[in-house]
Amino acid sequence: MYRQIVESGNEGIWVWDLDGSTVYVNERMASLLGYTVAEMGSITVLDVLDDVGRGQGADFLARQRLAGGTTESAECLLLRRDGGHVWTVISHSPWLGDDGTHLGLIAFVSDITERRLLSDALQSREEQLSEALQTKSDFLATMSHEMRTPMNGVIGLAELLLSTELDEQQLRYVAGVQTAGAGLLTIINDILDFSKIEAGHIRLEVVDFDVNQLLEEVTGLLTRQAMTKRLELNARLCDGLTTSLHGDPARLRQVLLNLVSNAIKFTDDGEVEISAQVVASSAAAADIRFQVRDTGIGIARSDQHRIFEPFSQVDASPTRRFGGTGLGLAISRQLVGAMGGDLTVESEPGTGSVFGFTVRLQRSGPS
Repeated sequence: MYRQIVESGNEGIWVWDLDGSTVYVNERMASLLGYTVAEMGSITVLDVLDDVGRGQGADFLARQRLAGGTTESAECLLLRRDGGHVWTVISHSPWLGDDGTHLGLIAFVSDITERRLLSDALQSREEQLSEALQTKSDFLATMSHEMRTPMNGVIGLAELLLSTELDEQQLRYVAGVQTAGAGLLTIINDILDFSKIEAGHIRLEVVDFDVNQLLEEVTGLLTRQAMTKRLELNARLCDGLTTSLHGDPARLRQVLLNLVSNAIKFTDDGEVEISAQVVASSAAAADIRFQVRDTGIGIARSDQHRIFEPFSQVDASPTRRFGGTGLGLAISRQLVGAMGGDLTVESEPGTGSVFGFTVRLQRSGPS
C-alpha cells in the first residue's frame, strides 16, 4: 500500500544520504529529470545543479550534517538529462533511523516550471510597461516644458501690445490671442504636472505661510473671472487660527485655484465660496478643512467617480459646452493625496457642488 501511494502521487520523492547520494526515488522523480529509476541510483543531488547551485548545495549538505537535519522548503532549479532544466519546489525533512540517527533527507519535489515561466513573463512585462510609462512621462515633461517657454513669450507680447494704441478691432484680436494663449498655457501646465506626478517627480515644499492670506490670494486672482460671469466670489476665512503654518502653499494654491476656477466655469448664476476651517488642533499642528462651494450645474452621483480620472470629462462629446483637458481634478486629487488628504465631492444636478479636503499642517509659532 505504501509503495502504491508513493508511486501514484504527482510529486517526486527523492531520498538521499548525508553526502547527497540517491537512496531512493519514485518514478515521478526520475521522469522529472529524464532518467530511469535505476539510472537515478548513481545520481547525486549535486549532479543535477548548475555551477552556482552546486556550491550552494554543498554548503547546504554540510549544514544539514551539522544541524542533524531540518525541515525546510525552497525553490530550486534542477538540470535534466537532456540539458534542459526544471523549476521545482523542494520540501525536505530529516530521514532518521530506528535509533534516531540522522541518515539523510527525504525530499518531496514539485514541478513549478510553468508557474515560474509565467511569473517571469509577467515580471518582464511589468518592467517593460513601467519603462514605457517612464519614457512617456519624460517625453511629456520635456515637451510641455519646451512648449511653455514660447507660450509665455506669446502671452507676454500680447500684454505689451495691449498697452499700445489700438483701434477697437485690433484690441479685440489681441485680447483673443491673449485669452487663447492663457488657455493653451493652462493645458500645457496640466500636462507637465500630470507627467511629473506619473514619473514620481512631484516634491512638496515645507515653508511658513498664512492660510487666510492664501485664500485671499486665490480669490484675488479669480475675481475678474467671476465678475465676467456676474458671480459673487467670497472667501470665508479661517477662524481661531492665530499662527502661520508649515506646508506647501504653492501646491495648496494650485489645488484651490483649480477648484475655484472649475466652480466659476460651471456656475452661471449665484456664487462661489472658498473656505477654510480648523477641524482639529493641537499645540504642534492643525487639521484644516478646505472647501469650495458653488451654485452651479452640479454633478450626477453616477458621474462623480469619473471626474477624478485622468483625461475624463462628464460630457465627452465633441460639442461639449465646457472645455478643458480633464486633468485638473486628477492632478488636484494626486496633490492632495501627497499632502495626506483626500479630495472629495458632494453634488446633485441643479444644486451645485462642494469640493473639499482636509490636510494636517504643522504650526510654526506659538498659538
